[in-house]
Amino acid sequence: MNANQAIETMRGVIRLKHFALSTERCYVDWARRYAAWLIRVHPTGTSEQKFAAWLTHLARDLDVSAGTQNQAFNALRFFYTHGLGQP
Repeated sequence: MNANQAIETMRGVIRLKHFALSTERCYVDWARRYAAWLIRVHPTGTSEQKFAAWLTHLARDLDVSAGTQNQAFNALRFFYTHGLGQP
């Protein structure tokens, strides 16, 4: 499954769960940013290590706030669980 298919799967689950449209847009945006970063950086390791590297990149390189980092964490956790079907 490619990233676009996984994002559309996640979008379907979000709509099924009746999340707010703003939440859908936010989660989709974070998933797309994460997928683009994976393509650009090519991190090695497990999904958990890539996930941790992304969050570290946000905090260290992009200097995002803790709240933004938490939002990205929740969006990507939802993406992995409901988009990719990985726990």
